[in-house]
Amino acid sequence: MSFRYEKEMLDPVAKWLTGRGFQVIAEYKTPHGICDIVAACLNKRKVAQRLNLGQRKPVGSRFHISLLREIPDDGTREPVSLADLQERYGGLLSKDRVLDCVTRLIEKKLVQAVDTHRYVRLNGWIPLHRRLMAIELKKTRVAEALRQAQANQEFATESYVALPKETACRVLTGGQLDAFSESGIGLISVSKESCRVVRRARRSSAVKDNTTQMHCIEQFWRNWIRDKAT
Repeated sequence: MSFRYEKEMLDPVAKWLTGRGFQVIAEYKTPHGICDIVAACLNKRKVAQRLNLGQRKPVGSRFHISLLREIPDDGTREPVSLADLQERYGGLLSKDRVLDCVTRLIEKKLVQAVDTHRYVRLNGWIPLHRRLMAIELKKTRVAEALRQAQANQEFATESYVALPKETACRVLTGGQLDAFSESGIGLISVSKESCRVVRRARRSSAVKDNTTQMHCIEQFWRNWIRDKAT
């Protein structure tokens, strides 16, 4: 085996992704567990649109993101009222909680009040990314890696399993390759010197968990703003 431990695969995979223009976050916490690596390519045109709106700060928590997604874009539909926003959460949230969240979004220039307690979203850039890749690192436990990679399809546009080169070769010549093809999961062969995509993942522009996807991208946005400031 080229790797004694799975964590040893992290560095070559991260370097490989960075060399291809991706930003990388290791051990990203999702609602269903920890994803070993998430990697994103932001859309330069949409980044410029967001900056032109003065929206440098990240949206915030999952709740802030969820609420922002419920507010219509300026000029597309009627503004949404505070009462309507509260109703969309089944009355489980107090009016003060919803108002506090909206106020924070206004402070970040993400939302605008058009009159008393009616709001629109200042947008043009959602989604902010071109690609969002999730990668599970495993030495040998291919079936387990596939289950985790399938769960990552809930938020990622591409989901991969990364295996040591010798394990990846066995998958390519064995019966497990059909499971990759059927589920749309990609396969990456990893050595200490290089990485290679041996089975491309099926890309998806539509995911089931948009809130988790946007929450993940907002972490990349925070890192991007920080790096530009240094």
